Amino acid sequence: DITEQKLVEKKIRDYQEFIEKITNVTPSIIATYNIHTGKYSYINEAVDKLLGHPVARIMEEGVAFTSSIVHPDDISHITEQNMRALEEANNMTDVRNEPVVDFKYRMCNKDGEYRWFHTYGTIFERNEQGKVESVLNVSVDITEQEKAEQALFQKNLQLQQSNTSLEEYAYVASHDLKEPLRKIATFSDSMLNSE
Repeated sequence: DITEQKLVEKKIRDYQEFIEKITNVTPSIIATYNIHTGKYSYINEAVDKLLGHPVARIMEEGVAFTSSIVHPDDISHITEQNMRALEEANNMTDVRNEPVVDFKYRMCNKDGEYRWFHTYGTIFERNEQGKVESVLNVSVDITEQEKAEQALFQKNLQLQQSNTSLEEYAYVASHDLKEPLRKIATFSDSMLNSE
């Protein structure tokens, strides 16, 4: 029945449009990519909003582009984590509950500023042999949180240094006061004994 087929096609289009709208209003970068080709099959508009990089460019250049904007100090760590997670996923016997891995790293925006991201990744698609084909990542901008944690760390460090200085001062003051007090005590004892 053609009418029923048209209704099903419309429902599918409506559902896809609904999903796309949801992903585009979220403040997180949502992306799926093929691990063999390094090409994205989907990336939402948040990448442009958060980093200023156009979706079309990322879709064209793929994972090579996103790897090029990862901070040099973070690239080897997240590469190792990705490889380990893929290896574990490919060795899974029960694929009904796909694991979620997470990692933190920095990416450079179009203005040259690095922003911190916390990415949660899971398997999006497997082949007939159960091996990983594509991955889904959701990346949350945590730059402000990282800045706040760093500021708190610095304040704690200053407080520890201040406490150490105060302890040293108290020790020196205590030590310096002992000798005069000892002399006063000795002098007082001498006066009492001489009476």
